[in-house]
Amino acid sequence: MYRAFIVDDDPATRDGLKNYFNWAKYDVEIIGDAPDGDVAYSRILELRPDILVSDVKMPRMDGTLLLQKLSAAGLRIAALFISGYSEVSLVKSAIRFGAQDYILKPLDLSELESAVARMVARLREDSAKAERLSRMEAQLRRSMPLLRDRYVVGLLKNGASGFEEIQSDAEFLGLEVAPEEEMNVFVLTLDEYGRYFDPATEREKYLCGFAVQNIITELIGRSYTGYIAQEEKRELVGLIQSRKLDPGELAEFYASMRRTLAEALGVVASIGVGRVVRSLTELPSSYRVASENAKDRFLRGSGVYAAQNGRQRKKADMLLAYQYLNSLRLDLTACQDPARMDAVVEDIFDRLLAVEDIGEEDIKILPLSTPVLATIGLFYMVSYWNDYFNALIYISKPDLKPLQLYLREMILQSSQMASQMEFTTDDLMNASPDGIRSAAVVAVTLPILVVYPFVQKYFVKGITMGSVKG
Repeated sequence: MYRAFIVDDDPATRDGLKNYFNWAKYDVEIIGDAPDGDVAYSRILELRPDILVSDVKMPRMDGTLLLQKLSAAGLRIAALFISGYSEVSLVKSAIRFGAQDYILKPLDLSELESAVARMVARLREDSAKAERLSRMEAQLRRSMPLLRDRYVVGLLKNGASGFEEIQSDAEFLGLEVAPEEEMNVFVLTLDEYGRYFDPATEREKYLCGFAVQNIITELIGRSYTGYIAQEEKRELVGLIQSRKLDPGELAEFYASMRRTLAEALGVVASIGVGRVVRSLTELPSSYRVASENAKDRFLRGSGVYAAQNGRQRKKADMLLAYQYLNSLRLDLTACQDPARMDAVVEDIFDRLLAVEDIGEEDIKILPLSTPVLATIGLFYMVSYWNDYFNALIYISKPDLKPLQLYLREMILQSSQMASQMEFTTDDLMNASPDGIRSAAVVAVTLPILVVYPFVQKYFVKGITMGSVKG
């Protein structure tokens, strides 16, 4: 129900409006009245009605001045002015100060009913708009973290031409971006995501992601200004700002971030670090470097991987090649021609160790090298073990012929003899061409069956990895 307050210096008019008009029909109740604007002002501020029915001309404070003072006090009220004066200046003045309707004395009941009906309809419409706006604001508050994440990710990926371009958006989202400070972008990836989160419910995944963001936000706030945003389920991107970013301090900060996440939540994270930049236009380049560095976890395992120049990257790639070969040296040499394979591997090692600043202390085991090289080694072993064509062309001495060439000649001879000579049934059962071929298959397959159990686990992993990447 809406509440109304009547102000008029004529007692008869006030009495008639209160007692002889059906306010309840329009869901309105009269909560008070006053003979003048100065008396009404304090009572209206106290009662805070929805509707003001007021005369325009009154001795000490007229209706327009009363409405003006109420507006200045922050009270929004629907005003209906009643007056015996029809001057255009009074009508304009009333409308300028917020009056929604204006009727003349003597009052016409039908005209008053129409004015009140219009005012109540407008109040209901305003209430509905206010309710919708309130719901939208509540929804916006709930969505603000997601909006902030999307905006930060877009800013880091696309950059901005200048601080003025993002100033209003940053203020709306509550982001502090200082154009004069140095900036550093990092990409944090939750390793072994499936192990931790696949059995979890969506609510548990959301809560864990929220906890990760909270921890990182708190860590950033202790030493820097910055933000963390979730780009994907297992990947977060962040921005750190300070007047001066020291590389050594940054490295220690990112290492402590990994330790804190492991201690607080039991999750393992890898962090790719971008270049330190000094303008918003350079943010995308820093993000790209951070994203590329984050991929190093596939080769080196979990850790913090900082930005590198071209020489450092080349050195790192050569180290990876060294580690890649060293991890399966024994497996390779066991597959085919151990002496020759050992000489090739030793030559590669010598070349890598000759590179400046690369030493034995830098060598680490590559997590993914074993299945890849075991698979390739097994493929080559099978290929060379079953090869007879090169021996057929290049080898003429009988004592140098490999087993595969002897087996081929036996199969050909048995086929020719079977076609040219007559055998009894017992002879064919004992030395038939099919039997010789079956024996040859067993002879060439047996060494592979002996070697395969030792490399089976690597072989399965290598095939799976190749199929996924392909």
